[in-house]
Amino acid sequence: MIDAAVRLGNALHLPVLVYHGVHEDYPYASDRLYRFILGASRDLGRDCRARGLECVQHVDRGRVRKKGLVHRFGKNITSESGRR
Repeated sequence: MIDAAVRLGNALHLPVLVYHGVHEDYPYASDRLYRFILGASRDLGRDCRARGLECVQHVDRGRVRKKGLVHRFGKNITSESGRR
């Protein structure tokens, strides 16, 4: 999926933002599941940065839900980044 997004971004002359959001209310959530998800998110971020891609990770908590995060993160990179 990321390769397809990079190709599309390049074709449209737009930067690519990879966003990985985690929230606490997954069905059947457990410490083991979150350890797996957070480890995968760490690897995703490392791999994206190695490719020169902007990657944002966010852990959403029930009482502090944030709306519009992806849009806000995207606005920040459109003026800073070029094609990848």
